[in-house]
Amino acid sequence: MKHKTLADITKKLKISPSTVSRALSDHGDIGRETKEKVKALAEKMHYAPNPIAQSLKSNRTSTIGILVPEIKHDFFLRPSAVLKKLHISTGILSFLIGPTKAMKGRS
Repeated sequence: MKHKTLADITKKLKISPSTVSRALSDHGDIGRETKEKVKALAEKMHYAPNPIAQSLKSNRTSTIGILVPEIKHDFFLRPSAVLKKLHISTGILSFLIGPTKAMKGRS
């Protein structure tokens, strides 16, 4: 199933993208009826905002990256469990990166 976008809602309701965006953000300039229509369709279509687009707009990524020297040791894997809980509770994305084969020969 294709990810639904703001443009899909725009086409279906025949209203501008800025109106759809403002309705989803509960902007004061958008009427109650329009907000209800937009939000109902967004829920029906299982619309979810694109986190990359949001990060471009806000200039924040809400992403945490951790670089570790080795992933095979439990000591370095423990932070990943904490990061997973952080993602679930706050929506902050996280990733854990270890060395690649190409990096192992470097010092």
